[in-house]
Amino acid sequence: MVISGVMTSSNVNWTVLSPVQLRNIELYTDLNLRIRDGPVLFAACEFGGPIAIAVPRISSNDDKWDIAVMTSSGIPLIGEPIEAYNVMAISWTKEHRLLVLERHARVNVYTPMGLKEESYLMCRRDQSVGVRQWKVFSNHFEGKLTVSGLAALTESKQVYVTNLLSSKVIWQLKESVIAKDSEITAWTVFCKVASPPTVIMAVNGQIVMGRNGTAAQVQSFPWVIPEVEGVYSEILPNWDHSQLALFNTSGQIQVVDCNDYSVLHSINYSPSGAAIDYFWCGNEALCIQDSHQLTFYSKESSSYSFFFDEKVFVDVELDGLKVFSKNSLVFFTVVDESLDSVFGVASDRPGGYLYEAVLKLKEKNHTVYDIIKSIRGNLKNAVDQCLYSAAHSYEPELQEQLLEAAKLGKCIERKYDSSHFVAICKEIKVLHTVRMKRVGIPLSFPQLAELKMSTLLNRLIELRRWPAAMKLAEYMELPEDQGIHHVLGHWAATLIEDCKKKGCDAAEVDEKIYRKLSNFSTINYANIAENAYKAGLTDLAELLLNREKKKARQVELLLKISEAEKKDHVNKTYLKKAVTIASKSHEPDLIQLVLSHVKVHGKATDVDLLVRKWPQARSLLEESYRDESPKHLEALYRQNDDFVRQALFYIGKAVVANSPFEVEEKKAALKKAQECLNANRGRDLGYIGLLSDVVNLLTLRNSWDVTEGEGSLREMFIWAVLKDIEQAGEGSKKASCVDQIKKAFKISEKQIYIWKIDAYVKNRLFTQLDQLARSKKSPVGYLPFVKALTSQGFASEAEKLMDKVAVYEEQVRAYLMIGKPLMAAKIAFEKKDGLALWRIRSKYPNDVELLAQVDKYQKAIPS
Repeated sequence: MVISGVMTSSNVNWTVLSPVQLRNIELYTDLNLRIRDGPVLFAACEFGGPIAIAVPRISSNDDKWDIAVMTSSGIPLIGEPIEAYNVMAISWTKEHRLLVLERHARVNVYTPMGLKEESYLMCRRDQSVGVRQWKVFSNHFEGKLTVSGLAALTESKQVYVTNLLSSKVIWQLKESVIAKDSEITAWTVFCKVASPPTVIMAVNGQIVMGRNGTAAQVQSFPWVIPEVEGVYSEILPNWDHSQLALFNTSGQIQVVDCNDYSVLHSINYSPSGAAIDYFWCGNEALCIQDSHQLTFYSKESSSYSFFFDEKVFVDVELDGLKVFSKNSLVFFTVVDESLDSVFGVASDRPGGYLYEAVLKLKEKNHTVYDIIKSIRGNLKNAVDQCLYSAAHSYEPELQEQLLEAAKLGKCIERKYDSSHFVAICKEIKVLHTVRMKRVGIPLSFPQLAELKMSTLLNRLIELRRWPAAMKLAEYMELPEDQGIHHVLGHWAATLIEDCKKKGCDAAEVDEKIYRKLSNFSTINYANIAENAYKAGLTDLAELLLNREKKKARQVELLLKISEAEKKDHVNKTYLKKAVTIASKSHEPDLIQLVLSHVKVHGKATDVDLLVRKWPQARSLLEESYRDESPKHLEALYRQNDDFVRQALFYIGKAVVANSPFEVEEKKAALKKAQECLNANRGRDLGYIGLLSDVVNLLTLRNSWDVTEGEGSLREMFIWAVLKDIEQAGEGSKKASCVDQIKKAFKISEKQIYIWKIDAYVKNRLFTQLDQLARSKKSPVGYLPFVKALTSQGFASEAEKLMDKVAVYEEQVRAYLMIGKPLMAAKIAFEKKDGLALWRIRSKYPNDVELLAQVDKYQKAIPS
C-alpha cells in the first residue's frame, strides 16, 4: 500500500493536523489478505484482534459466502472458511466474537476459531421484510464499555435492539413520530454512563431519540441544521460515548456532548458523494473514507488527506484507525503528548533533553553533564516522558534508546519510584511479544491499559497462541492459577478436543500432557481429567486423574462424575474409587465429604457396601447414622452380623427409654440385646461378660421401675439394700432385692459387705451399721467402716467403732481419718515406728502442738 502525504519528521511519520499531529505506523507487511475486486465484507476485532473477510462464491447461485478468519498479521486461524448464506454484514464484538449478520434478520455468533456458538433471529415480525442496516454498539457493564449490543433497522423502518448480545433480550423502538414515508438518513445507538442505550436518528431533517419503554420523540435542539440546507448523512459516537459526531451534507460536522447535547465543536468539511464511511480517530480527530483516500479533520477544521493506490478497509481502535490493504496494515493515531515532548519540533521539555543526553553519552560527548544539569530540577518529568515515549513507540531500537534515557534519569533522580519503571518495562515486553507477526496482535500502549492483562491472556488462549500466553504470564508474574497453570490447562483442554475429533491413543495423549506439565508440580490434573471425561474420553480421564497429587481433587472429580453418570453400575464404580481414595488418605473431612455425597445421591445399601472394607469410613458413617438415622445404623449392624455392636445399640436404646410410656420398648430392646449376645457366643469373649452384666442390670432396673441414680451395679445394690429395709418394715413378703442382685451377678462377699457399709452410711442408718459391725467378724476389717463414715463427715460415729479396729496399721490410719493425729502418733510411738511418725509429721506441717509431741517421740526412739 503506497501512502501519499507529507512527513514532517525524519524519525517518525508525523503530519500536522492543527492543533494535534497525526502519526502513521506500518505494523505489518506481506499480509496477502483475501481482498479482491468486487463485493468484499471486512471486519477487524478491536484491541488488535482477529480479522474476518467475507467474499461471495462466484459459482454459487444461492448467495453463499466464504468467511476467512485470521490474525491482524494475516496468519489463518481456521483451516476451512466459514460457510454462510445471505450475508449482509460481519462484525466483531467486545467479547471477541464474530457476528455474521444476515439480510433476513438472523444473527450468527462464531468464536475466533470458527466454531458456531449460537444463531437466532433479531426480529421475527420483520424477517420477510429484511434488514436495511445493522449496528453493533458498545454498552456499559460495571461502569465500563466492555460489552456489545446489537441494533437492526429494517426496511419497514422498525428498530430492534438488544442491549447485551449474550442475553438475547430484544426490544423494539416505539416509532410514534416516524411515518412510513419518512426518510431515515442516519442513525446509531449510544450509551451514556449509568443510562440505558439510546437510539438517535435523523428523520426528514429532524433529530429523533428514544429508549426501551419510551416512544421515539423529536428533539428540539437549537443546533439542528434545517433540511433545506443539508441532511445528516452519519451519526457517530466516539470510543467512550461521551461525544457524538453528526455529519451533514451542508459541509458541517457537529460534535455534540452526550450528556447535555450541547455543541462542543463545529467542523467544516468538504462533503463528497463518494464517501464510503466515517470514523473517529481517537477523541481528537475525525476521518472520512472515500474510494481511494482518507481525509482527517481536527476539531479546528484543519484537514489532511492520505491517498491509497488500492482498496483499503478501516477499523476503529481506542486511540486511532487501523487501515488494512491486501498486503499491509497501517495504524493512524494522534501523537501522544509524551512523544511530542521528546521528539516534537523545537521541544524545550525535559524529556527531549534527557533523550539528547543519552545520545551524547553514547558518543562520549562532554556536553552530557551540562544537559543533565539544565533539567536537574525536572528530572522526574523527564524520566516519565522518556518512559511513556518508549511505551508509545513501535520501533524496538527507538524503545531501547528511550528506556536508556529513562534509566539514566532514574539513576540520577534517586527518589524516582523504581517499581513504576519496572511495571512499564514489563508492559513494553508484553507489547513486543504480542506484536510479533506470528502472534499478530498489534496492541498500542493505551489499548493494553484499557484491555487489561487478564483479558489479553484470555484472548491469547482463545487464539491458541500458547508461547505468547506463557511469556505474558511470566513477564507479569501472575499467580500460578491465573497465569501459567491457567494457560497450560487450556492448552491441555484444546489437545483433548483435538484428540476427540481425530481419535488418538489415550496413553500417548496422557504422556504428551505429562511431559508438558511435569515441571509444574502444583498443576491441577483433576481439571484436565474433567475435560477429558466431558469429551467422552474416559480412559484418558482416568490416566490423568491418577497423576493428580491432591487426593481431595481426585475425590471431588470422581463424585462429580458419579453424579453425572446415569448408568447405575458406572456410577457405583466411580463412587467406589472415591471411597477408596478418601479412606486411604486418612483425612476425616475428605471421608465425610464422600459419605455425605453418597447418602444424598445414593441408596443406604450402597453406602454400607462401599464402606465395609474401610474402618475409618465405617466409623464416621456410624457416627453420622447415630444422630441422623438410627434405623440405618441398626440395619448396617445386622447386615454385617456385628452382634456386639447390635447389642450396644439396643443397650443404648434401652438406656434412653426413661419415659413411663416406653416400658415395652425398653424390654424389647433389652431382649434383643441379650439375643445378640447369645448369638455371639464363642467370639469376642472379652465383651460378652461385661455386656451381659449391663443387660442384666438394665433388666433389673426395668423390673423394679428404678428411674433414679447413675445406673451402676453399686448404685443398684445400695438401692436394693434400702428397698429390703423398707419392705421388712412394711412386712412385705417380696423377694429380697439384694438376693436377686446376688443371683444375677457374680459378686464377692467382700464386695457385698463394702457396698452394705456404703448403703448404711449414705442413708445415715447408723444403727444398722453398728449391728453389721458387731454381728460377726468383718471379712474386710473395720477400716472401711471408718473410711466410709469420715468421707461423709461422720467422724464422731466412726470414733464409736474404734474399739473394733485391732490391727496396728489400721489404727494409725483410722485415727488420722477421724482427725486425731496425736492418738495416731502415740500408737506409732508405742510400736517404735519412726517411719509412721515421719508420715504423720509431713501430713500436719503447721500443727505446732503435734510437731512438738512427735519430736519428743522421735527423740525417745533409739536410732
